[in-house]
Amino acid sequence: LKSLWIVAIVVAAAAAAAAGGAEAFKLPPRPVILNAPFTPFNSDAERSVNTKPIATLAKYAKSQGVNTIWTCGGMGQFETLTVAERKSISEAWVQAGHANGLYIIVHVGTTVLADAIELAQHAASIGADAIASVPSYYEAGYNVTSLIEWLQPIAAAAPDLSFFYYHIPGTTHEQVSIFELFQLATAPNTPWSIPSLKGVKYVNNDLYDFLQCTHEFGDDYTFMWAPEPKLAALGFNSAGAILAEDFFAGTYLRMSAAFNKGDMAGARKEQLWKKSASDVFGSFGGGHAERYVYRKLCNLDLGPPRRPGEPLPDATINDMFAALDKAANFFNITAGNC
Repeated sequence: LKSLWIVAIVVAAAAAAAAGGAEAFKLPPRPVILNAPFTPFNSDAERSVNTKPIATLAKYAKSQGVNTIWTCGGMGQFETLTVAERKSISEAWVQAGHANGLYIIVHVGTTVLADAIELAQHAASIGADAIASVPSYYEAGYNVTSLIEWLQPIAAAAPDLSFFYYHIPGTTHEQVSIFELFQLATAPNTPWSIPSLKGVKYVNNDLYDFLQCTHEFGDDYTFMWAPEPKLAALGFNSAGAILAEDFFAGTYLRMSAAFNKGDMAGARKEQLWKKSASDVFGSFGGGHAERYVYRKLCNLDLGPPRRPGEPLPDATINDMFAALDKAANFFNITAGNC
């Protein structure tokens, strides 16, 4: 019965796409400046989800130049969240994001296909602009066609929303060619079609695969580059960048502007500034440490990371703040409207 239900979703979506046409899909603005925000947690024993800071996070992201939000991604620790928690986070981001003119992509991926379908249907019901998914990352061994078969019912569960693939093989261990994926999935009326597939969050260092994608499909589809150095991909017809942190939006925009003017020294300066800040974060634990800067940027406590992540002591946080300012004048450069 479950397999028949999934097939019915795919068939219904194909019929809807044929009736509605590609123009029905809302696409993110270009260039995409994408923030994949941290999930705020309370400092209780469960580290329960706290959606109250999201309105302030949306306002700050907008002030930095962000135009697109990717909810419940890797930085948001989606793999630690229940379905109900992910729904509440997405609801808060759709409301706050749209109030600030942000395009909202709800990441629905998980290892449980039925949960991903449920989350996709929920995203459509709350007015999200798009959905996205990782592959089923625990059971490895995909080829391109088996990956498409996994993604089709997820995309089909929200047939009117643009669908983005979350390509992060360093975590999922699914190293497929995205160029081959798009060759198959964008061809109409085949067993491998995904009519709503509109782009990729590309978290992999395969520059040749990314170049093939942007050269062949970049005018019509949204390929967003995540790895560092981001300067390496600026000439590749990319639709934009995955920061993923909102406080790095300004340096990316300045880097891109310098590159487009032929000011390579200016572009390199911005890339190296980001490295100086990232090196400080790395010395204090990396991504989990970054969530604490909102205390100083916006007087906003996002709480500790969810387990197995561990909180930083207040003294260590203060040391990190001092190191950021010494190395990168960080808090002056990243100040914004909260």
